[in-house]
This record gives sequence, structure tokens and C-alpha cells, in this order.
Amino acid sequence: MDFPDRQPLTIEVSPPGPGRRARLAVTGELDHDTVGALRETVGELLDRRPAFVELDLGQVTFIDAAGTRGLLQCHAAATGHGTTLSLRNLHPLVLDVLRLVGADAVLGLPGRGGLSDAGLYRLQHA
Repeated sequence: MDFPDRQPLTIEVSPPGPGRRARLAVTGELDHDTVGALRETVGELLDRRPAFVELDLGQVTFIDAAGTRGLLQCHAAATGHGTTLSLRNLHPLVLDVLRLVGADAVLGLPGRGGLSDAGLYRLQHA
């Protein structure tokens, strides 16, 4: 099924610079149909041996189980290369999904302890 309001996934790569730090700015929906592009991009970047990779997810508006699994796979791949992978600027609803499945602990996200205000609102008004 094709959804007309779906946001395609785009990934802007800033290659490793000083301090061997790289950044990926991810925009759109991270799901079954798009997560392969993220895994591939992270894999190619890891081949350059950065010390740090920052995934800026501030413009990711949706994540499903496949997207969550993809982030965990990227984290594992980075760890295997001796690279620190960090997630930044998470949308509250994306953070809620990661918290609900326990991925926040693996991914090293701060503030564990429940849903964001957006998630609580959604649950209270369902």
C-alpha cells in the first residue's frame, strides 16, 4: 500500500573531520522500507574508521520495529569497529518508541524513566 503523505528518508553525511567525528542528519520515516539505506550509509561511513558517529534524528518523524532494530544494528556495527555511535535530537515520539522497547538503555539515551509528555498525552487522550 502506498501512503501519499509518507516522508522519504534522506541522509546527509558529514564525513569524519577533526577528531575523526562524523555526523549523519536523518530526515523522514525510519521503517521497514527505509532502514536499509541507513544501515548501508552507516556501514560505508564506518569503513572510514571514525572515532565518533553522531546520528541526528531531529527530523525523523516516525520509527517502527524495523527502524528500531536498524538503529540497534548500527550501534552494534559501530561498537564492532571501535566507534562510539550517539543519537541526538530525537523527536519525543521516536524517543517514546525506543523507551517502550528498551532500546534506549542499549543506545545509551539519557533520561530513562517513562514516556515523554507527548507520549503521555497520546495515551491519556486515546
